[in-house]
Amino acid sequence: MKRRKKRQRRQEQQGEDGEALLQRGRGRRSGEVDSGGDSAGRGGDDSSRSDLECENGDRSGSDPRSEFELREGEELSLEGIATIAVAQGCLAVQGYLITPERGGVTVCGNASVGWPLRCRPVFHGRYSTKGPERPERCVVRLEDASVDGVSGLAYDAGDQASTSSSGISRSRTYQHDVSPAPDAEAAPGGWSTCLEAVVEDLCDSRSSSAPLSEITALVCGPRNAGKSSFCRQLVNSLLNSNPVVAYLEGDCGQPEFTPPGSVSLVFVDSMVVGPPFMHPRRPVRACFVGDTTPKTDPALYLSSVEDLVGWYSNEGRAALARHLASTGRRGGEELAPLVINTPGWVKGLGFEVLDRLVRRVRPKHLVQLTTGTARDLPGPAESGWEELGLAVRLPPAHSHGPPSGVSAADTRSLMWLSFCHQCSGTALDLRGTLAQLHSKAAAGLCRTPPFRASLGSLTVMSPSPLEFPSSLLPAVLNASLVGLARKEDIGGGACYPFLGFGIVRSVDVGSGDVFLLTNVGEEELQEVGVLVLGSVRLPQQLLQNETFQAPYVARGAVTAEGVGAGAIKGRNNMRRGRLEG
Repeated sequence: MKRRKKRQRRQEQQGEDGEALLQRGRGRRSGEVDSGGDSAGRGGDDSSRSDLECENGDRSGSDPRSEFELREGEELSLEGIATIAVAQGCLAVQGYLITPERGGVTVCGNASVGWPLRCRPVFHGRYSTKGPERPERCVVRLEDASVDGVSGLAYDAGDQASTSSSGISRSRTYQHDVSPAPDAEAAPGGWSTCLEAVVEDLCDSRSSSAPLSEITALVCGPRNAGKSSFCRQLVNSLLNSNPVVAYLEGDCGQPEFTPPGSVSLVFVDSMVVGPPFMHPRRPVRACFVGDTTPKTDPALYLSSVEDLVGWYSNEGRAALARHLASTGRRGGEELAPLVINTPGWVKGLGFEVLDRLVRRVRPKHLVQLTTGTARDLPGPAESGWEELGLAVRLPPAHSHGPPSGVSAADTRSLMWLSFCHQCSGTALDLRGTLAQLHSKAAAGLCRTPPFRASLGSLTVMSPSPLEFPSSLLPAVLNASLVGLARKEDIGGGACYPFLGFGIVRSVDVGSGDVFLLTNVGEEELQEVGVLVLGSVRLPQQLLQNETFQAPYVARGAVTAEGVGAGAIKGRNNMRRGRLEG
């Protein structure tokens, strides 16, 4: 009861405070500055500044952009979304090097939800990855970005506007700050040495005849050890010398690019920064798991990950060639390096699942993050992974900063929020509160014309046995999240490859039609012949708000929120009395 009351109190505070989700973080921020004006917060001190104009910088104030120079010992912090380009020198962004040759790159950051974006200039060739030897200056340009070019997700600056020195009012999609950089490594938690060694070896191992295991790195560790952060650093570092990196997301609870409830393989060709919900990407192949944890069906989870590994080994070269051709990039015939992220379930049966996956993939590099506590995985000798000839590395877990107040459930909710905006094509308001964002997303879904399909032409399947009369099928499907799959992809049912998620908007019992909302393209949607049901569902905030109310929240499951009993969970952390004598 106490835990539920705390959660309700926190949600009420978020709604009442009106705190914008994508406002500036709680750290130090200087005033908003136009290209031709002075900072209101700069004063005479140059240690914290928001704009340092170059001689050819924009001084008219007509464009929402900034150009400034970063000096050695400084860092750039960014909130929101922007296009960043380097006019001179080199800029390091979480392992990725931006140079003038790369042009403009879309970046996003949000410290309030735990993903701050900090960029540092590269001087004197001290950065671990290849870059300019001795750049003399680092001049950076920032511009508004209303659309993420990779995901197609649109953004709206909202009602908040900045006024330039010329008196022209304009909205900005970003806020930035230049301040002294703390004395710390470019990679957090002492990861620099490990990252450098893994990246160098993976790049040297690439060849047209190299087996998949030689160019694979698998990252594992307990919950909250920083596996996703390490994977982002690793992918960004690999992109400095590879046009594409293959990323296998094995964490079905907190994925990097897709909604929860699936495992996926994504071709990454641009740097990965900011919150996951701000940079979604379409996978080249995905498997429906149907829950946010592999504990529900470990066999299905393992089969799904093995399916993705096998598919990439057999079909990866052809898929990479198509991807490079569609994006206009050049590449060879070799496979792209593969980075595998794994869930934090590493005890008991969870370790057995991970061990089987490691022995199936046999990655050349196995990065095992350690916390120095009982939560850690067994050592390489105890697990038997050293006998496989793997290069097992044991970097420390990421030392996290102050808690952002965003839980794993909140992160999943934001991913579904992003998915809803992709379905409706509406812009994500950068100034809205959590309550406003969910309300606008629900309104966008209600206004979006759905796709219609005959329920009789579709097969309904589920990883768990479905036991209900066929007459109840419309009620079971209504307002549910389903996986959209081809009949030929399902096969024997060991796993469920699918094209993407869909929201069942409604079911017409009289005509037998089902109405769907999805971000899957129309051409692929014509191939859908199977609806896969699982335990994933839309966030409560999308189904119940002040504007729209679903007729029912869940059917066939006990919801952990709202009115009624909560979901039963194990309380292994509670001490229990023992019988004596």
